[in-house]
Amino acid sequence: MTTPSTTRQRRSLAQRTQLLRALRRRGLSQQAFAAQAGLGLSTLQFWLRAARTETPEFVEQSNPLPASAAAPAYQLRWPDGRVLELGRGWVAPELAPLLQVLEGRCSR
Repeated sequence: MTTPSTTRQRRSLAQRTQLLRALRRRGLSQQAFAAQAGLGLSTLQFWLRAARTETPEFVEQSNPLPASAAAPAYQLRWPDGRVLELGRGWVAPELAPLLQVLEGRCSR
């Protein structure tokens, strides 16, 4: 008994990506798509697993933050060297409880 010889066809990343997109578009089962595309089912499933775990492509975005951070509006220094820097917008009624908490926790 002779077995038919099979020739592996290596596909590039671009070809694999194109086939996986076609799979999603056509809505066929993996088994039906693999048979139609001349792929082994295990090969198709391997490609699908690999596509899920690949590092996503990064898209360049503009930075919404200012180019340089503004200097703190307030800087409090304790004799022991601790420093607390606060941005603008803090008001005394908010700052007093913060300082009480910091003094209670930091003086230990």
